[in-house]
This record gives sequence, structure tokens and C-alpha cells, in this order.
Amino acid sequence: PTFITSPTFLQGISSVKIGEREFKNHISIAGISQFIGYQFSAYVAAGIGAGFEYWTNCKNAFTPVYADLRVNIGDAPLAPQWYLNVGFANRWYIDSKPYISDKQGNSTTYLIHGDRSGLMVETGIGVKAKVSKEVAILIAGDVKFQESSVKYYQGDEELTNMKPLLVNTSE
Repeated sequence: PTFITSPTFLQGISSVKIGEREFKNHISIAGISQFIGYQFSAYVAAGIGAGFEYWTNCKNAFTPVYADLRVNIGDAPLAPQWYLNVGFANRWYIDSKPYISDKQGNSTTYLIHGDRSGLMVETGIGVKAKVSKEVAILIAGDVKFQESSVKYYQGDEELTNMKPLLVNTSE
């Protein structure tokens, strides 16, 4: 069996466009994941993984569960490795309040990024360094796609008409 524990630090890029409105996707994500699988050869490993990702700017989280494929490009003590994760990430609300989209606080546009669960695909390439026969360190860069949605409300500062936007509320 193969076990891999990975801390994750991701930074959102680009923007999300809804009609004429454009919202920056500069969300920072911190997380941890655990891979459990089997090393079929010196070159190929496959298994499953699960994790927890906290979206710091908008104070919500995802718990991804995924299939994981890893390919070592060579068997040297220092060798490139490519990986692919495909699965589903469940949305977990930490804070039900939206945040102000304008960093200066001058806006009356409020957002909830990552409003729903969805498909998750992540791929990366890095360098795997063997420390001993059983232990290796992998330093990698990756790209992650998380299916989700954005809710927003533009209106009064008191948020009196915003109940449909809030999460974790009941009638």
C-alpha cells in the first residue's frame, strides 16, 4: 500500500462573469488531503483520496473525494511525477454570510463564492525525491478545476432583502 498526505495551498485566478457583472476569483485555499492506493510498479500508482479545503476569503469549505492516478517518469532517486485526481467535492458551509465584493468595503454587492457541490479535476507535475526506501517527498505545482457557482446580491447596506442569498437559513 501507498499513503500520501498532502498540504495544499491554492490561489484563484481570473474572473467570473455573470451577465454584465464581473467578479474577481482571487480566492485563497488552504487544505489537506490523504491518498491511499497501491504502487503497481516503480512507475504507476493508483488509489483514492479525500481531503478538506478551506476557502479563506469567503469562509467556506469543500470536502473532495476522488480517484487518483500517479505516474513516475523514471525510477531515479530524484524523478518527475505527474498525477491526476478526478472526483466530487461536497460543499460545506462555514459562514452563512456573504462578503462585500469590494475590498475597500464601499460596495453594496455581496457574494457567496463556491455556492454548491460539484465535479473536481486536479492535475499536477512535480519532482519526487526519495528520502529512503519507504519515504519520498513530492514538490509539485498543479491546476485545479472545481465546479460550483457564485451567488450575489446588489442592494441596500442593511441587507434587508437578502434572505434568498443567505445559506443555512430556514423559513
